[in-house]
Amino acid sequence: MIMVIGRILSYLLCTVTVTVYASASNGMDISAIETHVNWRHLDRTSCGRTRYDDSKERIIDGDEAKIGQFPWLARIGVQMETVTLFSCAGSLLNRYYVLSAAHCGESHNVVRLGEHDIITKEDCEDDVCVPPVQDINIEQHYFFGYNTSSHLRDFQIILLQRPAIYNDFVKPVCLPYGHVLTKNFIGEAVKIAGWGYTDTKTLDLPEVLMYIVAPVLHRSTCNAVYKHPLDETQFCIGFKHERKDSCSGDSGAPVTKYMKASEKRQHFQIAIVSYGLTVCGNGPAVYTNVLYYMPLILDQIVKS
Repeated sequence: MIMVIGRILSYLLCTVTVTVYASASNGMDISAIETHVNWRHLDRTSCGRTRYDDSKERIIDGDEAKIGQFPWLARIGVQMETVTLFSCAGSLLNRYYVLSAAHCGESHNVVRLGEHDIITKEDCEDDVCVPPVQDINIEQHYFFGYNTSSHLRDFQIILLQRPAIYNDFVKPVCLPYGHVLTKNFIGEAVKIAGWGYTDTKTLDLPEVLMYIVAPVLHRSTCNAVYKHPLDETQFCIGFKHERKDSCSGDSGAPVTKYMKASEKRQHFQIAIVSYGLTVCGNGPAVYTNVLYYMPLILDQIVKS
């Protein structure tokens, strides 16, 4: 049997306790999403923008991210007296909420924003230095009926105890709206970033934020590999043989697509890192489809 593994770092084992139950419909009611009252808590004008979007600087698709390339990326961990252990990732939705994977569990108590290099206290690049990271305690984890067997509903929303402070290196990602909600992403290239293992055999962890560009595949590609067939609430993303993949430690990280929904292009989160093969890079991985769960996500965003 092909073994699968969630993308959480193995040194932290979490037991998922469902805090909030809810159900999604069999299909998306686009009008209900577009007119949802809680959009007032999300800034659709300035979300999903980075310091590189309006510049002429070209970022080559590769491995090491530039400082501020993914300002919505969050590290999620357990803060103890002398050390903080990070094992999952997430995305900042607004000043109070972070979206992550349900299988990361509820043992985490802190979210770190504005990180790039996990070794240095101050991140600098091309004479630009980043403000100190923001470590914010977690007030509540919200779950939506995660199935540990099929990995369905593998998402959670984290409420922060205090608001994040926005700057060029801490900004929210865009949630899908407009025609993004109905787009067929099969064959499209998307970006996945995180601090997860770069090699599961040697257990090498990167010092800086890494990312890959990978294609969205037909679900049948993953169905040929995994025990549980994927449904419309999941994406199959990755490569068959190129050794590029998300990995342990990337759980909950956002999958983003840079595209236009209104007047300008923005970075939209379309998926969440869920699970993959035990040996990362041996095939595509499975991701939670954010578009499908938009009604539940919006229901939970009640402050800004």
